[in-house]
Amino acid sequence: MTTHCSWCQGVDWEFYVIDSPQVNAFVVPGGKVVCFTGLIKLMRNDDDLIAAVLGHEVAHILARHIAEKLTRGSFIFLAQFFLYTALGIPVPIELLQLTLFLPNSRKLEKEADIIGIHLAARACYDPAAAIVAQERMAAVVEGTLGKDSPALRWLSTHPLSKERIDALVQNLPKAQATYEESGCEQQKQDFWGSLPHAVPRIKRAAEWGWE
Repeated sequence: MTTHCSWCQGVDWEFYVIDSPQVNAFVVPGGKVVCFTGLIKLMRNDDDLIAAVLGHEVAHILARHIAEKLTRGSFIFLAQFFLYTALGIPVPIELLQLTLFLPNSRKLEKEADIIGIHLAARACYDPAAAIVAQERMAAVVEGTLGKDSPALRWLSTHPLSKERIDALVQNLPKAQATYEESGCEQQKQDFWGSLPHAVPRIKRAAEWGWE
């Protein structure tokens, strides 16, 4: 995916898979993307769905969301210090995070969703798969916290799944246009057209128990 993106050049990309049932993926500074096998299994090893997940994580790095979160985190500590020293108001850090950090964090997640589907589309993965991936992850979150849990709206760093899905649906036509402009259908035809040459080798592999 990163090889099809001009914005991705200059980053030393590394992808890691952790064998854990945890349904999660995250990034760390320097182009490191980490994905748990629990999330891969939830996507049923579907290439398009996994590409949607990875596209979202890669987008966080390209949009410099990590640096933005660190900066905002520092601002929250400064705000707490100012309110206490200048005004004598001891404001809990949790309250400042709720009012200053979480809304921005949700905004960054939506932004990563939109950038991610375009990255996947440019790499010839179906951008519509991002909607399916979001629906599957939503089922896990809602199954854990409860569909109508106040925590989903007020305490989560991620926006509500419905909001994210609606945003993806709204941006899907542009992502599909990116997919078509990338010549993906022709690439797929060329790939499948080359398969007959590989059939004898595939047959031998099956006979030898290597499939």
